[in-house]
Amino acid sequence: PWQEPMPVAWWQPAAQAAGKVGAGTTVAVMDTGVDYLRPEFGCTAPGTPSTCKVAVARDFATEDGSRDANGHGTNVSGIVVGVAPGTRVLGLDVFDGGSASSTTILAAYNWVLANRATYNIAAVNLSLGGGSATAPCTGDALAAAFETGRGAGIVTAVASGNNGFTNALSWPACAPAAVSVGAVYDANVGGLSY
Repeated sequence: PWQEPMPVAWWQPAAQAAGKVGAGTTVAVMDTGVDYLRPEFGCTAPGTPSTCKVAVARDFATEDGSRDANGHGTNVSGIVVGVAPGTRVLGLDVFDGGSASSTTILAAYNWVLANRATYNIAAVNLSLGGGSATAPCTGDALAAAFETGRGAGIVTAVASGNNGFTNALSWPACAPAAVSVGAVYDANVGGLSY
């Protein structure tokens, strides 16, 4: 009989035991920034050799004078280095206050494409989005950029949305080259994705 698959995080110890820790790779986290001074990142400044898990911390949105004004990007980056302790992160702040424009996200993604070889970027994480798409969204610049990223060997993981849709995805998770990522829990009949 069919069984519910185990959450990916449950497989992490086995992957780590097999030496699959992301060594030599970098994950771009397009979010609210990263507080690289937190102890789990081992940094005094981004890009410092040997112990620092943050290769770059850069604002693509309007400079707000904060490493991470919201904390969300730091949380996501902490999950990345917790699951793949051999990888480093690029903390790319794409938020102006509580929102991120497609122009800013595209600028950051294009920077990732231009710097892919320099940092050996294996993946991009976008824990953001909005709207409701019931069909693939193929007609915008981000969808084209994600396709270029896929062709370059970059996995682009995008949050599927926080609205509990049963028949839709948020933008830009609806882009065909995006890996839409969500989660559900049993207490919510409609499902909650984030």
